[in-house]
Amino acid sequence: MIKTAIFVEGQTELIFTRELILKFFEYQNVWVECYTLFNDHDLNPTEYSFENRSANLYFQIINIGNDKKVISSIIKREKYLFSDSQGFDKVVGLRDMYSKEYREAVQNATIDIEISQKFINNHQQTISTLSSNPEKIKFHFAIMELESWLLAISNIFERFDSSLNYEKIRTVVNFDLQNEDPEKCIFHPANTIEKIFEIIGETYDKKKGEVNKFMGRIDKEHFIELLESSKCSSFNDYCESLHIRI
Repeated sequence: MIKTAIFVEGQTELIFTRELILKFFEYQNVWVECYTLFNDHDLNPTEYSFENRSANLYFQIINIGNDKKVISSIIKREKYLFSDSQGFDKVVGLRDMYSKEYREAVQNATIDIEISQKFINNHQQTISTLSSNPEKIKFHFAIMELESWLLAISNIFERFDSSLNYEKIRTVVNFDLQNEDPEKCIFHPANTIEKIFEIIGETYDKKKGEVNKFMGRIDKEHFIELLESSKCSSFNDYCESLHIRI
């Protein structure tokens, strides 16, 4: 059994990752367990787990509840995870690039490639310097937020309401979802989704029910199409670390 621990910054990332894994592998040969770790010590089981003890791939998804603590939580727990008693093969981290520290760094609410790369490099340097097993740790940023990946899924909003076609969306958010790459152009993707849903009188503020509803509109073919597109390279990199390949 190949064991992978995935540390994510919040509930949205946990739900997305769980659905990505289960739908891509079609609930076959995978075992997923979900936890929260809000105080660096107590690992608390949470909903969304899917047990399959005969699976070849085991994933433990851990919600840290804080974007800044994803990397530190990995460093603190890696010795335990890579111990003979636990036997994990890999640890994966995921957080949004969009954050208070990023907003303060750019100051003008625009995506800055150099600053983004600096954030990535700093995290890689932390792993290289502080980890005892840096080769077994893969850290990823969703650029700018995980919602960039949702925005890049073809015709996803028409699955909520037929009126939410590309042309209608463009008149509201001034962005061509069909042809442009969200992770290169949209500074605050979650806010963009919120504006789109306002068209049909619905909301999106990352509540559990809203995220579950969104993920319920996505299936394996959507993920494959995104992987095969030229959009959201950060999504492709994350999938590679989760043994998801096409």
